[in-house]
Amino acid sequence: MDYFGGVTTTVTPDNCKVAVIKNKDWIDPVKNKDFQAWVEHNDTVITPAKIKSPRWKPVVEGHVKILSMHILTDLEDMTFYSLEELNRVLWKKVDEENRVNFAGLNYSRFDLFEKEEKEALLPLPNSKFEYLERKTVKVAQDFSFTFDKVHYTMPRKYLRQELEIRAGENEIFVYNKNGDLIRTHKRNYTPKSWVVIPSDMPAEYCDYGYWSVPYFQHKASRIGPNTQTLILGVVKRFNHPVHSFRSCFGILKLADRYSPQALENCCRDAVIFGKFSYTYIANTIASYHTDVSALPKSPVKKTKNVLPTTGTYKDDDSGCTLRNLIKRQEQEGF
Repeated sequence: MDYFGGVTTTVTPDNCKVAVIKNKDWIDPVKNKDFQAWVEHNDTVITPAKIKSPRWKPVVEGHVKILSMHILTDLEDMTFYSLEELNRVLWKKVDEENRVNFAGLNYSRFDLFEKEEKEALLPLPNSKFEYLERKTVKVAQDFSFTFDKVHYTMPRKYLRQELEIRAGENEIFVYNKNGDLIRTHKRNYTPKSWVVIPSDMPAEYCDYGYWSVPYFQHKASRIGPNTQTLILGVVKRFNHPVHSFRSCFGILKLADRYSPQALENCCRDAVIFGKFSYTYIANTIASYHTDVSALPKSPVKKTKNVLPTTGTYKDDDSGCTLRNLIKRQEQEGF
C-alpha cells in the first residue's frame, strides 16, 4: 500500500486459511481475525475469490505470471544475504517493469495507474497496521496473568476471569470477553519478570481468598521450622508478597507428593545454602525421600516353572535337560 500511496476499496485475496476460515457460499465468508483487523485498520473490504475459480482474480494471476517470467528469472543468478536486501532489489525490479511501455503502445502500467487508478484509492491510515499475537489468559490468585513467560498485573475485580490478549511489539492490549479494551501494558521480554501497576496490589493480603502470607506461614509451621524459614525467604524475594504465592503453594504441595519430613530436611539444606526458590526444592527433594514403601509398586506377573536364580546365574539347570523338557511337554499337553 505504501508503494501505491493508498488503499483499494476492495481487496480480493485467495482462499488460503491465512485469510479465510470458511467460504462455502462466497456470500458470507468467515475471515481470519487478523485479516479482519487489517481490514478495519485500513477502512477497506475483503471479498475473497470463489473456491477453485482463478477467473475471479485474473489480474492477480496475470501479475504472478509477469513476476515469475520477467522478474524472478533475473534474480536466479543473484545471491542475497538478508531478506531486506532481496526486497530492496525486488522492489527496484518491479518499479522498472511497471515503467516499461505496453507492447505496441506509448504508455506503461505506471502511466495508466497515475492517470486513471490512483485517484480511486482510499487514503492511507495515519499509522501502519501492526500484527498482534492473540491469546486467552486467566487472571490468577496473585492478581496477574502470564503471557510469554512474563507476569502482568490486573485489578482485583478481574480475578479468575478469562481475558483476551493482543500483543504487539511494544504494547499488550487487554480485552474482556465482550471485546472491550480494558487496559494497555508495556511489553516485557524478560522471562519470569513482572510488569506491575502498583494500584492493582491490595493494601492488605489477608482479606482476599485464602492465599496470604499468614496462611502460608501457618501451613509451613505444621511441617517444620526449616520449611517456615524457607517460605519466609521466598516471600522476601519479591517486592510484592502476593507474587510469591505460586512458589509457596508449589513448595508446600511437595509434602503431599513425597513426605513432610522429606520437605523439612530439604528446606533445612536450602536455607543453609541460601536457595529460596521453588525450583531448587522441586529438583532436590527426591533425594531426601527415603520411604520406599510409599512408592507405587509395579505388579509382579506369576510365571510357571521359573528357575530360581541368583544374580545373573542359574542355581539349578537340571530343569533344562532334554528328558525334563520332554516330560514337561507331555504334562502340559503340547
